[in-house]
Amino acid sequence: MIRKIIEKIFYKKPRQEYTLNAILKHAVKNTKYYSDFNSNDLSSFPILTKEIIRENFENLKSSDLSNRNWWINTSGGSTGEPVKFIQDQEYLLASRYTTYEEKQKLGYTFGDNFIKLWGDEREILHNSKSLKNKIINKVKNITFLNSFNMTQENMFKFVEEINSKKPKLIVAYAQAIYELAKFIEENNLKVKHIGAIITSAGTLYPFMRQSIEKNFNTKVYNRYGSREVGNMACEEPNIYGLVITNDIFIEIIDENGSACEDGKEGEIVVTSLTNYAMPLIRYKIGDRGILNRTKYKFPILEKVSGRGMETFKTIKNKIVPSEYFIHIIGVVFNKKNSWIKKFQIIQKEYNLIEIKIIKNYDELKDDLTNIEDGIKKVMGEDCEVRFSFVDEIKPLKSGKFLYTICELNK
Repeated sequence: MIRKIIEKIFYKKPRQEYTLNAILKHAVKNTKYYSDFNSNDLSSFPILTKEIIRENFENLKSSDLSNRNWWINTSGGSTGEPVKFIQDQEYLLASRYTTYEEKQKLGYTFGDNFIKLWGDEREILHNSKSLKNKIINKVKNITFLNSFNMTQENMFKFVEEINSKKPKLIVAYAQAIYELAKFIEENNLKVKHIGAIITSAGTLYPFMRQSIEKNFNTKVYNRYGSREVGNMACEEPNIYGLVITNDIFIEIIDENGSACEDGKEGEIVVTSLTNYAMPLIRYKIGDRGILNRTKYKFPILEKVSGRGMETFKTIKNKIVPSEYFIHIIGVVFNKKNSWIKKFQIIQKEYNLIEIKIIKNYDELKDDLTNIEDGIKKVMGEDCEVRFSFVDEIKPLKSGKFLYTICELNK
């Protein structure tokens, strides 16, 4: 009974059904940016980009913000271009409920042993964790393993913790759980009693899935999401592809902005159905994908071509996921000021990191110092951090942008 009461507190069902028509009408009525568009025709709305959000931040705000419990969030910068946006309590509750429903489909219920192999820069930068998060994790029966601190010693401890807890579910950065899977195999370790694994925050390539499933002896389900719009789609048992959540409307467009036919790859643009505080309509997320609306009774993403990502390593063979660098630069030290327009991080040598930055305006010296200190905490005090301020960071010939590059052994 107590577990059910707490479950309802944490995962309260949204008070309304979210629809495309409702968010379009709200946007036209309550924002200056969308006021001149036809709320009955999604195609009349322009494609939204990070640059447009920056230039029209005030005009994208909903006029009823004073009646909302809202805050400013920042993208993780996974395209190399962090951006600020507004979210509110209604959006958060809907997102929590949707994510919990996905976990339930994999056999998880509130209170089951649950492990997160996720990143916590606070533990590295300040040697601390939020007291609030500690209490919440205790109530939810969550064990947190810091993927930003994957030393050889810690990975042995991670495997011990997993075998001790016998979790019903593990949620992890795709790259981090893959590195742990390789570690398990290389050290002839055994893992057992895991219900399922959800991977997120990075591309799950087939070779990664194969290694993770083999070494953890369980099924892997990939999840696709972003800070800007939350959880967009997730794999489910007996479904080929990622099932799109009820909180999101997804389109696939070609280079001319026209809708792609089902089965044809194109740019993913997303409309959040739950963020009334700052409607993000036809937002170009920075990925490519393939949509299928006929195979099942619901739309799925048959494929998502994510952004490139590489793991960094120290001279002592410590693994440092790229998410750490992305989060430090794109969020932690760029959240309030947003002077960083675009960036790219390159590991030139074991003890040399180069950071290319395109600036919105003059850099803040304290931020540069903090970024350098944060990198040295994971790469070692001997690591040299070089900042290069540039006017352009070129994508690959394919058009994809690599926000992290490791040049070791290349």
